[in-house]
Amino acid sequence: MSLETFLDIRLGDPAISVSLNYNGLAFGTMMGRLVYYNFSTQQERVINELSEEYIPGVWLSSDNTLYASIGDAKVLIVSSLHCEKVRKHYFLHDKPHTSANCQNTQVQMSQDSVCLFSVEPDYGLEIEIPHSTSPVFVAKLSLQATKRVEGVRFPPYSMPFDFDEERLLWMEWQAEGNRVLNILKISGNAMTSPIAVFPKQYGKVSFARLLNDIVVFVHNFRKIKVLDIVSGEEKFGVGVHKSDVVALKVVRFVSIAECSNLDSQMNMNTNIRTDSSRNLLLSADLKGYICIWDADNAFELAEVIHIPSLVELTKEYRKKQYFGMGYPYVINCCGPRIAISTDYGVLVIKSRFLESIGVVHS
Repeated sequence: MSLETFLDIRLGDPAISVSLNYNGLAFGTMMGRLVYYNFSTQQERVINELSEEYIPGVWLSSDNTLYASIGDAKVLIVSSLHCEKVRKHYFLHDKPHTSANCQNTQVQMSQDSVCLFSVEPDYGLEIEIPHSTSPVFVAKLSLQATKRVEGVRFPPYSMPFDFDEERLLWMEWQAEGNRVLNILKISGNAMTSPIAVFPKQYGKVSFARLLNDIVVFVHNFRKIKVLDIVSGEEKFGVGVHKSDVVALKVVRFVSIAECSNLDSQMNMNTNIRTDSSRNLLLSADLKGYICIWDADNAFELAEVIHIPSLVELTKEYRKKQYFGMGYPYVINCCGPRIAISTDYGVLVIKSRFLESIGVVHS
């Protein structure tokens, strides 16, 4: 493995979303800074220095169109990233945008799909109020299509974990300490179903991610486990980090070997057979270890990368702690490259394993 580039961030303005393709990388920050980096020219381009809201999701498509969610207000769509002047236009969400709504609205993004929903505010136990439902808004940006799902309630202390365009995974914290993991199916007749109940004594549950008919999650900060969606039972443990997990990502790839009709812009094949998909799991921990797990091969540990041991780092940066600020760190990959946000910036690392299997991000 090797460090390809290190993109700086401003102090106190962490990168909270990142996406990459074969051409470049884009990331968005808590204060609404949007940056694009070109791998070929090694040039960094600031698309937005500041935005009205934070940028919880970005997606860089294979045709080099950049989609960036600006809070719950709108999505910035940027094209012509390699031209002197980029083209920008906005997609406005079909929902009221007030200060009260904004405070309680959660945003999830999966590629060019954005899901918005509101969590009931916590008024305190001394005030009795009727429980309310609020619409779930889903937008498919490439099609300029929207969907509105009615009748779903998200009680106080509800938190989204993952969204895969068709399903929303979220957890409700109950007063007695139990936690209920729920799944909302967006497609067809939308409905919410509880998957599993974790009692208080079970310990901490975090980083739950959807992967086909299972959920991958972190138990007590370090143990990565697999949960069956249908039965709600734990299937097996994936592995254990030696320090607390700070980022987890499920990534689906397609094999280069199954491609045809070379795409001139990506130098990769875009006519891809659907049976060539491959699922990987990326995880990173507090001490700077990144693990690649082969989800299609019983979650076998395929590669371990230690950030402070990267030879391209200066002696000063090898001594740094990269995940000490408690930011919402993110990790992603495309082809041979892994991108991960840290306290100091976004690192782009080339993986031997990803390069050896020959994959394109789907």
